[in-house]
Amino acid sequence: MVATRSKTIVVSVGCRLAPEHRFPGAVEDTYAALRWVAQNAVTFGADPERLALFGERAGGSLAAITAQELGPPLHALVERPLPQRFSAPRRRRGPAVAPAPP
Repeated sequence: MVATRSKTIVVSVGCRLAPEHRFPGAVEDTYAALRWVAQNAVTFGADPERLALFGERAGGSLAAITAQELGPPLHALVERPLPQRFSAPRRRRGPAVAPAPP
């Protein structure tokens, strides 16, 4: 969906995950993947001068860290799910007030 709506090429990568692999393994993998994409962008029809990072949850943190380390013009698009308290309101069951203690 991201590729279709933004009319871009999306490359999905994997990285070493905790707890099996300690920090900064995932950050190093993200950086290595970005370098590979930049070096090979022309081979799959992308512009190596126009790259962005996108991630959800832990991937969002990795995108932000990598973009911050490399600096402009690289941008990170970070998607974080809303906390459950901001989701649809829950239906109350039972009395709205707690019963008085005995």
